[in-house]
Amino acid sequence: MKKHTLSLQPYDTSVLIVVGTPEEARKWVKTSNYSDIQFTFEVDGALISCETYFPVMFLNTKPNKAQRVQTFAHECVHLINTVFDNTGVQYSSGNDEHYAFMMSYLFEQAQTKKII
Repeated sequence: MKKHTLSLQPYDTSVLIVVGTPEEARKWVKTSNYSDIQFTFEVDGALISCETYFPVMFLNTKPNKAQRVQTFAHECVHLINTVFDNTGVQYSSGNDEHYAFMMSYLFEQAQTKKII
């Protein structure tokens, strides 16, 4: 299992990305600050978000690269919505440039850190 922390500036938060098997993720959650949160680690990925700690994204190591990229994109949408909701950022289909920048940043960081 590998863990990567990405700083999400200027939103004054971070995301922890955990890459491993669902079994490893469940074990990690039980020993972490997130142990009291109920979540379902789906087949390919999951996102835990709460008001107390920064979000955690789980990515399963088992799917092939194309599936991991698709799952990463899917979980990024949840992550960006969570960050923007928690920080009061307003966005819509006519006001979405900051959303696009955040998605690009997450993909650039994921490629640099060889997460996907």
